[in-house]
Amino acid sequence: MKKIVMFVAGLALVASVASAETGGTPGTTGKQNKPKSTQSASKGTAKSVTAKVVSVDAAAKTIALDIDGQQTTVALTGKALTEAAGFKAGDEVHVTLHDSANGVHKSISAIKPVKNKKK
Repeated sequence: MKKIVMFVAGLALVASVASAETGGTPGTTGKQNKPKSTQSASKGTAKSVTAKVVSVDAAAKTIALDIDGQQTTVALTGKALTEAAGFKAGDEVHVTLHDSANGVHKSISAIKPVKNKKK
């Protein structure tokens, strides 16, 4: 009888350790599917916006912009890394802004000056 109790206790211990390692209940593979909402979160949007340059930090590869009265700092990628070097605070620019699925500004891939309007 004592051997049976020890055997069952050992099995329970092994099952609890295995469950903790896989992150699930006994009998699961440990692989967990991501919810569909986080799988689609990697898809963002790109849009063209007009903004005013607040500052450019070439070392950090970022640019601070005033977009519709809201200041934001965004990473520079692609062509924008070299294009941003020609701008200074106060310049008006058109940027290709990439947002995450939840609307957070992630990066800028292109930046061009706003052409002066003729009077």
